[in-house]
Amino acid sequence: MFIYIYINIASKGNRKVVEMLVKAGALLNRTTKDGRTALYLAVQEGHIDMAKYLADIYPEAIAQPTKSGRLPVQAAASLMHETAAYEITSHLLSLAPSSVLTHRDHSGRNLLLDAAVSQNLKILKYLLDQGADPNDRDALGRSIIHHAAMVGHLNVLRLLESVPNVQWDAPDSWDSWTALMHAARQGYLDIICYLVETIRVDKDHKDKHGRDAQEICKRLLNLLGRTFVLT
Repeated sequence: MFIYIYINIASKGNRKVVEMLVKAGALLNRTTKDGRTALYLAVQEGHIDMAKYLADIYPEAIAQPTKSGRLPVQAAASLMHETAAYEITSHLLSLAPSSVLTHRDHSGRNLLLDAAVSQNLKILKYLLDQGADPNDRDALGRSIIHHAAMVGHLNVLRLLESVPNVQWDAPDSWDSWTALMHAARQGYLDIICYLVETIRVDKDHKDKHGRDAQEICKRLLNLLGRTFVLT
């Protein structure tokens, strides 16, 4: 019971109480039933001071995964609050082994993909500067460009424009869809235009069913009563 009270207090961000519990012998490697440590919960709630404190006194927790394979630093990169995300992520990485940068959870997601989905551009730039690979794939063979195209994050794609060796035409391993195809499926015309006109991606790639991006886009736009032509 003592362990769970301590972990719960950590998630609330009450540093003074946690410091007292640590001095009383609270074990920093104990977890909730799903494998989250006190550090993970503090990070998840965006408590900057608490997260830094727990990481400083027990850095081993930075590389301690949950049962789904998630690390505290991935929770940090997923935070919607940009300042908290950057401060916690950069601090944890400064204390962590280099392997954390390329760690994947059980779905194949890594830090870069987490930051891309949450549109943390500052974190993305930081991770890329630290050597993160923009072409890393998840379990479905989707990289950061696939995910950005799927959720309509044009700002993420623009950030990657200046990054060398990004594989803009790489197909995923599920249906052999490229980023352009995912954007076409979702109807993100701004991303379609950007990929075709600025990046000059391959418009003629065909998926496992023999369809190209034009056909995928047409099916969606026909349902919406709209027209669009890839030129």
